[in-house]
Amino acid sequence: MAPGHDSSKEVLLDRALTGVQDYLDGNIDQTQLRETVDKFEKLSEYEQLPTVPISSLSLKEIEKVLGLKFDRKDQELQHVPELQLPPNLVRTLELIDRASGRSPQSEVSIRWVINALLLHAHEIATTDHPNTQPLNIQMEKTYTHSPVTWKKTKVKLSVCPYYKIWCGEDGEDICLNVLIVKARNLDIESGVAQALGSMGCIHRKRKIAKRDATVYGMASNGTSFSFLKISNDSKWSKR
Repeated sequence: MAPGHDSSKEVLLDRALTGVQDYLDGNIDQTQLRETVDKFEKLSEYEQLPTVPISSLSLKEIEKVLGLKFDRKDQELQHVPELQLPPNLVRTLELIDRASGRSPQSEVSIRWVINALLLHAHEIATTDHPNTQPLNIQMEKTYTHSPVTWKKTKVKLSVCPYYKIWCGEDGEDICLNVLIVKARNLDIESGVAQALGSMGCIHRKRKIAKRDATVYGMASNGTSFSFLKISNDSKWSKR
């Protein structure tokens, strides 16, 4: 289900009530009324599904639930050229390191690093390509995706990536291209699983919309970075 599900529920409820009134007034026939009611019934069924946090699933469970398969042959991420860090970014990272001092690394300190990287990357992308579609960063927006089958039960997945990067003006649920996840408890592998799960939900939604379903992502614990890709044919790779 796309982000903004609550607003969709309100819209459908309003349409259902309007449909009933239109039918009573003779403005629509039974077929049109039935179509409106069917949509509302499907939404009601969705609301009753149990919710499973994507962060509670293992990598293997995510692959199974979302129909993903690891692809060793996809070398796109391996061939991405390295770029020299801008002096301003180097300076910012030095300030973060100095401010952190001898403090133990925490999830908050990871945020400092990722925030700095994202802000500078956004500036570079928008400066070098000023005429492209708007580039937007959304932070910590929870959404749900369903239905999926987990342990022989239909459920909806609860997803909350820390950052979502999307371009265009059609809405982030369709135009979303990149997801970034901060590893919980500094465990990079759990971050990879969570990022892949979040990406997989968007991948499935784009497939349903018959759009290019390629999605990229990153997981980080502040010192290690894993870059991920799900191709249009539901195969994923990692660097």
